[in-house]
Amino acid sequence: MRRRYEQGIKWSGTPSNATRGTHSKRSIFRRTLFLMVVCGVLMFIPLGWKLWDIAIVHQEEYQKAAAQQQKLDFVISASRGNIYDRNDNVMAMSATVYKLIFSPIDLVKSVPNKDADGNELDSAVYQASIAAKQEQVLGDLITLLPDLDRERVNTQIHATKYSYREIKTKIEEEDTEALRTYIAENKTGAYLYLLPSTKRYYPYSSLAAQALGPQAEASDMELRREGKSYTLDTVRAIREQYPKAKLYLLMGTDMFLTFHLWRDPGEIAKRCTLCAFGRSEKDTEELFAVQRAFLGERFGAECVTLVLPRIVDISSTRLREELRLGRGQDYLAPAVYGLILREGLYGVERDLKALSLEDLRAVALSMLKHSRVPHVLGTEETAARLARRWGVDEEAARRAALLHDCTKRLSTEQHQRIIRQYHIEMDDEERREAKLYHAITGAAVARYVFGVPPEVEGAIRWHTTGKADMTALEKIIYLADYIEPTRDFCDLSELRELASRDLDGAMLLGLEMSIEGLKKRGAAVNSHSVRARDHLKGKQSDHEKRQT
Repeated sequence: MRRRYEQGIKWSGTPSNATRGTHSKRSIFRRTLFLMVVCGVLMFIPLGWKLWDIAIVHQEEYQKAAAQQQKLDFVISASRGNIYDRNDNVMAMSATVYKLIFSPIDLVKSVPNKDADGNELDSAVYQASIAAKQEQVLGDLITLLPDLDRERVNTQIHATKYSYREIKTKIEEEDTEALRTYIAENKTGAYLYLLPSTKRYYPYSSLAAQALGPQAEASDMELRREGKSYTLDTVRAIREQYPKAKLYLLMGTDMFLTFHLWRDPGEIAKRCTLCAFGRSEKDTEELFAVQRAFLGERFGAECVTLVLPRIVDISSTRLREELRLGRGQDYLAPAVYGLILREGLYGVERDLKALSLEDLRAVALSMLKHSRVPHVLGTEETAARLARRWGVDEEAARRAALLHDCTKRLSTEQHQRIIRQYHIEMDDEERREAKLYHAITGAAVARYVFGVPPEVEGAIRWHTTGKADMTALEKIIYLADYIEPTRDFCDLSELRELASRDLDGAMLLGLEMSIEGLKKRGAAVNSHSVRARDHLKGKQSDHEKRQT
C-alpha cells in the first residue's frame, strides 16, 4: 500500500517537461484569439458608425450626390458609309444630325440660391425662381421647335433627379442655327446642348410615291427604325402623325387570310381598317367573306375587301424574266422601270449612252423627286414645241429637257463629289452659289453617263443662268424651264406668247424678269445672267439701228 501511494504521488506529482510545453502553447493560442476578437470589435465600431451615418443620418444628401454623378448610357452607332449603284449614284448615305439634350438637375443648379447681398433665399422664393426658369425654358423650346409635344417636354424639364433628357433627335444641320444662337445668347450650355448623331438617308425611297402619284407620300420610317420592326410599330407611328385620319392597312389575299397569325393583330385592328384586295381571279368574295367574319368576331376588326376586275395576273418571277428579255416595261411605272435600267437589275442590260428616247425618259424620271416629275415632263413638251417652231432638232431638245434637272435632288456633298470626279472647272462665283450646282453637275452627268452631244450638254449647263451668245437650243431649254405649264410663280402670259413669236425677245424678257426677281428678294445676281442680258440688248440695239 505504501509503495503504491508513494508511486502514485510520484506519478501524479511534478509534471514533466512535455506537459508543461503543451499547456504553454494552449495559453498563447487563447490569448491570441482573445486579442483578435477584441481588435475585430474595435475595428467594426467605426465602420458600423460610418455605415449608419451614410445609410441613416445623411442618406438623402448622398442620394442627391449619386444622382448628380450618375452614369449616362449612350448608343454609339457604327459609322456607315455610302452605298452606290453602278453609275455612282448614292442609294444610301449617312449624314450628321443632332440631338437636343437637356439636363433638368443642372438647370436647378444654375438658379442662384442667394440674393444680391449673399444671403440665403427663402425656400419658397428659391423654388419659385426654379419654376419660373423651367417655364421660361419650356416656352423658348416650343417657340424654337413648334413641332415638340409641350406636355412631354414639360415632363422632361421637371424630372429634376436626372441630368440627361433627349428633347428632340435627328435635327438637320440647317435647323440648328437658331438653337445654337439661343444657347449662346442665353448661356444655357450648362443644361441645354446639341449632341452630334447620324441619320441614314435613302435618296430613292420616293419611287413608290411616283408610282402612286402626287397624292401619295412615301415614308422611310421602317428603313430607319433600328432593330426589329413590326406592322404595329408603323401603325402606331402613323396614328401619332395623323391622329384624326381614318387609316387603311392595304394587303393582298395571302396576308389577309393569315392576319390572325401576325404580332398583336387585335392592337392593329383597333387603330386601322383592314383593306384586302384580290391578286388573281381565284380570289373571290366567297374566299374573303369567311375571314372577314372571323376577324370581326375575334378582334372586332373593320374589314373592307375588294374583288378587282381586269386583274393583271403576273408573278414577280415572270416579270423579272420578261424584263431580262427586253419586255415587261408596260407592267411598271416609268420611274421604277427607269431605276431597273439604270441599275441593271434582274439581268437587264442597257448601254446608258445609247438609250432610246422612251427609255431615257424613264431613267430621267427615276432620278427625280416625285414632286418634280410634272415640271420635267412639262419642260420636255414645251421644249419640243419651241424646237419645232424655231427649226431646232426636236429630239435633242427633248433629251436636254429630260436631263436638265437630273441632279437636282442631290445634296451639296454629292454635287461636290461629282465636280471632283469629272474635274469640273468652276469660278469663285459658281462655287459660292450652291443653287447653281445642279446645272453644272447635271451637264456633266448628261455627258459622261448618258453620252449626250456637246450642244445638249451646253443647253443643260446654261439653263439656269443663261450666258452671252447662247445657241438656239440653249435659249429654248432656258425658256422651256421658265414657262412650262406648271410654273405659276408669276404672270408668264406675255413671256409664253413672245416665245413663239420672238425667241431673242423672249430670252431678253425672261432674263430681265429673273434678275428683277432676284434683286427684290435680296439674292445675288449671277454675272452670266447680266452678260447674257447685255448681249441681247446689244443685239437688239444693233438690229434697231439697221432698221433705221
